Amino acid sequence: MGNFIGGIGAAFIMAAAAAIIAKFFAEINVIKDKDAPKRSAKVSLAAVAVGGAYLFVIALMFNALKGSTNFFDFETLFDFFGTGSVIEACSDFHIGSAFGGIMMPLYPALVHAAGLIVFEKYTLIAEFVSFVSACVSACLLYSMLEKRIGAEKSADVMLIAACLPCAFMLFAPTCVSPALALILCALYALSKGSARAFIISAAAACLVSKVGIAAFLLYPLYKRGVCGAVVGFLKSGAFTDNETLKKIILTLLVMINGVIICCLIRGI
Repeated sequence: MGNFIGGIGAAFIMAAAAAIIAKFFAEINVIKDKDAPKRSAKVSLAAVAVGGAYLFVIALMFNALKGSTNFFDFETLFDFFGTGSVIEACSDFHIGSAFGGIMMPLYPALVHAAGLIVFEKYTLIAEFVSFVSACVSACLLYSMLEKRIGAEKSADVMLIAACLPCAFMLFAPTCVSPALALILCALYALSKGSARAFIISAAAACLVSKVGIAAFLLYPLYKRGVCGAVVGFLKSGAFTDNETLKKIILTLLVMINGVIICCLIRGI
């Protein structure tokens, strides 16, 4: 119970810090779109709901296949991602052990620093970082889509994206989610024509995870019009306008995700 209360306290402290930062940006007029905070809040709540649903399914399958465990025991639930070694690298940070797997030093360094401040709850902090990063990714993606294909089609695309195979990885306490958030930050910077912001975001993505190199691959794709072609396809509503096809796609994606989760938990 003490660990649970301490973990919840850590989450509230980090949430309060995030709220203060957001309030500061609003006060200095960095956030100019008055509807943006409400829109971002709705998208973030949807992302949290998706993450909660994935956690519930993973916990349910784990209990059915391997025995009882606590819903908040994220290190055990996501053991198939090698979460134990990730948390160990964060709690006992050494630059030599910060290059394991797809991880890069910036991620364990940040989690370690946050852990020193908030009760050394490294696993909870890593999970909180993943959820926040997933919310940031959802907000960035929705913002880019809404301006180009409209709110209704954007909502459909976001729903399908949330059900893509292995989308549950975004809610695991690993470096995957923050890396994706920074990659999308780089794409957002490209869409705004800011080369400096693109370079900073792409470099940060590489420092968080080895998959961050994908951020630099966005530049030639964007310049060649590949991203624009994808947006054009989404705008055409080739599958989002067909309700029957959309339901079939969502059903298949959910089933595929369920099979993947089951196989990972069983160790296949």
